[in-house]
Amino acid sequence: VLLSTRKAGNRQQYKECWSNDTVWSDIETLTIPDWVCNDMNITKLDFNKYPKLKSITIGNFSFVYVGEVNIIGLNELESVAIGNGSFIMSPEGYCKNPNSVFRLKDCPKIKSLKIESSFSCYHACEIENVDALEVIEMDGSFNFDSASLELKSIRIHRE
Repeated sequence: VLLSTRKAGNRQQYKECWSNDTVWSDIETLTIPDWVCNDMNITKLDFNKYPKLKSITIGNFSFVYVGEVNIIGLNELESVAIGNGSFIMSPEGYCKNPNSVFRLKDCPKIKSLKIESSFSCYHACEIENVDALEVIEMDGSFNFDSASLELKSIRIHRE
């Protein structure tokens, strides 16, 4: 996904497939439009280069060839929303990558994860160390269709 970088002080600037403009490393809100980043060479998406992100929103029918999504170690992240038909691994719907994985880990402030019908061919969904998470909403019948989902722990807070 990374096309080029340029440094300015403590900030880095990236050229990404989802934007005609450069994207600074200190952005707090990321909104990715519909129908972007559908090149067969784009197979991995990693958000750790944007450590100040508070919100990630991904539109519909984007990143169709991506087989690995990492949202790891974002200490300020509060919400993730992913639209319909994204991360399907191919527009034809063939599930060819047994190593496909969505990871949401070590994000202490995240409260909400909302996914419409996406990740249909993914074989794993790993959600760990997200103690503030209050909502996991998966609309649609094709989310992680090739995966078996298992809840390993839950912590209920009383106030």
